[in-house]
Amino acid sequence: MGAIIPSFVTFSLRPVLSVLNNVDHVVANSNYTKNLAIDLGVDEKKIVLINPGIDPVIEIPKKYLDEAEQILKGKKNRLITVSRFDKRKNHEKVIMAVRNLKEIYPYIIYTCIGYGDEEEKLKKISN
Repeated sequence: MGAIIPSFVTFSLRPVLSVLNNVDHVVANSNYTKNLAIDLGVDEKKIVLINPGIDPVIEIPKKYLDEAEQILKGKKNRLITVSRFDKRKNHEKVIMAVRNLKEIYPYIIYTCIGYGDEEEKLKKISN
């Protein structure tokens, strides 16, 4: 399903699309961004997907590891999400699903790690 792009947006992007279609490669950091670029008219063959990674050499402070251990201690069924709290990512649906799973798996724990526009809303519905 493609994005619906208003004509004024497409018109204002024509110079940008002209540049993007005259380069060797366009780098997208997610499938969402790649598909958005395609929907806007960027040649799919020019798009290279490179997802952001993590820096494995950064050591996590013991304080945070201990805190995580306390939260997860004794929990057998763990779900963890690490992402931006964006409405399109449907964290709200996951929280509701976990509530339903609690009846079957009373010790299940769902941990959301991230930030974003939906953070306060997610905190409210998770209590």
